[in-house]
Amino acid sequence: MLLANLAKSPSIERLIKLQRTPVPNLPTKSKSAIAQLIEIYNLGTGWNKDADYDYLGYLFGDLAK
Repeated sequence: MLLANLAKSPSIERLIKLQRTPVPNLPTKSKSAIAQLIEIYNLGTGWNKDADYDYLGYLFGDLAK
């Protein structure tokens, strides 16, 4: 929920522009942090069976505004 709350801040644009090293276990090799989050959200529990990524939906909803 922290990311969803931060998405209401104007400084969230930093997340959209943030570049980081690719995550080895993700199919995407993008360096874009937002692309990596989208990939994790799409994979859901297929990426980490012990995690729930529903909160990322709120982040993407706020970013889409």
